[in-house]
Amino acid sequence: MRNLLSLLTTRSDEELARIAERWSVELPRAGKAERAAVLAREMVRDSTGHRYWEGLGEDARELLLSFLGQPERRLSKTGLARSSDALAACLESASLWAFEEAEREGGMPSLALPPVPDPALVLPPELQRLFERLRVEIEQGDTSGLPLEEHLRRLGTGELENLAAYWGLAAEPGSYTRDELVESLTARLRGATTAQVLEETPAAARRLYETLLAAGGRARTLDLARDLGLRPAEL
Repeated sequence: MRNLLSLLTTRSDEELARIAERWSVELPRAGKAERAAVLAREMVRDSTGHRYWEGLGEDARELLLSFLGQPERRLSKTGLARSSDALAACLESASLWAFEEAEREGGMPSLALPPVPDPALVLPPELQRLFERLRVEIEQGDTSGLPLEEHLRRLGTGELENLAAYWGLAAEPGSYTRDELVESLTARLRGATTAQVLEETPAAARRLYETLLAAGGRARTLDLARDLGLRPAEL
């Protein structure tokens, strides 16, 4: 079992709900397979990753970042106790998987430490890529002064396609290259005044924008959203 979707499809409805809560993902009223697919898709999105990251404690963040250079290791190599709150948070949210053996071949992953002396911990590849992107952003520091085009280039291709579809620029995924998407979106957004953009923005997102603007753009987005009573799907 090597991918996120495969893991999630083996989880119970209660476990899926708990993982979704950790990632601030709103699951649809549907069968377990569809709920698992939605959760897997949302967990690898940059916007969802940012919300998850904001809700993590500092120790849990450091633990996940430490796995980027070595995504599989035994518990003894982490220097953490079995009772570590950071480790529990990462396991319960499915950010890390635990195995009884060091090798994953044929092994069934767990979201709790198995009762063996030195279990193996694994950062799944999909989340490794997500946290790597977050690490780069952390190292780059404040990017608020970057031009619009640079912000767009930092997005994944899927996110660019979603933005393009929202602004009526691309009818089908794959109809534009990344460079064409960035160029088209840059031209579209630069050509629109703030008032025009806000007019086409959903009410919940507009409320969040206006509150951030009043706070000087420095407030924690997740905290503001909670204060405003916004659901994750509305962000």
